[in-house]
Amino acid sequence: MSLRNCSGGSSQVWNDDPPYLEPPTSGSSSVQTSVYIVSSAFPDKILCASRLDANVWLAPVIARADPYCQWQQIGEPNKFVLYNTQKHQAVTYSGGAVSMKDLQADTTGDEQYSEWNGSGLGPYQDSLRWLDAEKSPGSGVPATDPLTTQSWRVVNDIKVLSWSAVPVPVVNRLGQATTTLAANAPGSPASSPAAMSGLVAIRSGRWADYILCADPADQQVHLRYSPSSQIPDQYCAWQHIGRMYGDGSQFALYNPMKSQVMAYEGGDVGPLVMENPAFPAGNDQYFSIGNTEDWGARALQSFLDSGQNVDAKASGSDDPRPATDPVHTRGWRNGYQQELTWNLQPTGSYSLPRGTDCASTSITSVANQHYVSAELGYSGDQSGMLRARSTGIGPWEQFDLCRSIRFMPTGSYAIRSANSNQYITAVDSNNPPAMLRVARDTISTDEEFYITRTNDGTYALSRARNMSYVTAQLDYSGAQYGMLRAHAGGIGPWEQFQ
Repeated sequence: MSLRNCSGGSSQVWNDDPPYLEPPTSGSSSVQTSVYIVSSAFPDKILCASRLDANVWLAPVIARADPYCQWQQIGEPNKFVLYNTQKHQAVTYSGGAVSMKDLQADTTGDEQYSEWNGSGLGPYQDSLRWLDAEKSPGSGVPATDPLTTQSWRVVNDIKVLSWSAVPVPVVNRLGQATTTLAANAPGSPASSPAAMSGLVAIRSGRWADYILCADPADQQVHLRYSPSSQIPDQYCAWQHIGRMYGDGSQFALYNPMKSQVMAYEGGDVGPLVMENPAFPAGNDQYFSIGNTEDWGARALQSFLDSGQNVDAKASGSDDPRPATDPVHTRGWRNGYQQELTWNLQPTGSYSLPRGTDCASTSITSVANQHYVSAELGYSGDQSGMLRARSTGIGPWEQFDLCRSIRFMPTGSYAIRSANSNQYITAVDSNNPPAMLRVARDTISTDEEFYITRTNDGTYALSRARNMSYVTAQLDYSGAQYGMLRAHAGGIGPWEQFQ
């Protein structure tokens, strides 16, 4: 099965591996600041955000390549935000419960967490409660409902409140995206955008029509012309994470579109750059803000060097810095102070693209080298029967492979006919039983399948309900030749697909 762009027009192949398999090891690799978070009590379970709602769940560790199960820790061990770049939201605490929410314009304690002895994960505003991986106190089994917090005083084993953050390896392949269908991956089609609140535009106090924007092509920060209250694109939308105003002002400027923070690398007239959030964060990734000046704006200062202020002025003239010139810092005492000041203007709700949860595919039986067709011309309980019988790809041989989004990332998939827009289901009441048909408008247990890669590089499909493998019945004849049924106990030649 090849995963192809399902937005139409392009036929770029992302990868031959389903998104939940391990990232490939070939090619150049690097480690980014994303982590997956493993339960100490249940090491086969990791922390994941729900695709469909605001809940946080445990999922099998096989889902670690899923971007909904990958997190950025922004801040320091005693106070940090746990941010999911796929949902563009952070884990938030409220009255014992945890949920995914937009970061607010000024980050508050309910969006921040702290570590306990290097392993506990608890809300910063309530040091008695910690994220609980257990179904109920003393049960000894992992939670199957949305996660909540629990007091360490009522658990039998403190390990159920303990977690480990494991770095996520990133593999860069020339001309290809990574294994996961990640948000912002080159060539990755967008699905429904995520409407975010708490975003700000950073406007010059000297030239109010100019704002700070991250460069989409490199790690520079530029000044861009934006005369209206609507920002030109998502690279100009920022979230400030930490304490913005008053004593102890110290915050990160996070760009959700790039999943990076603004940083000052040091030196007089030093450049601003975009970097992956470090954990713990260094002072180079923090900023502070000064008092309001007579003209109504504030200095934006590097926390690493408070004498260095973000500068909107062009070098050698009193004009706005050209859009091609990276933004630098400058000392306050050098004059032109209004050019060193800024206003943070709320953008209101703003949309950012998410990665797709579906990819176009065809399915071929390895045993007879025929494409799987959805028999949409059949009637009754035979309508939509899947058969490995076609020598070419037409409308009935095109499918969408979709990660299951019913409750949480489980590593399962739903398969949808691109022609009828209905999902494949395994029907036990059919004759013969467990026949695969295109027949459902929504996803339930009978519409979920697992994908297993065999040692020789082919794939097997198994039914999520009972783990029975899908077989191409090449011993059937006539209108039932090549029928797909989910009833095999193992993988043989008829259970292998491409």
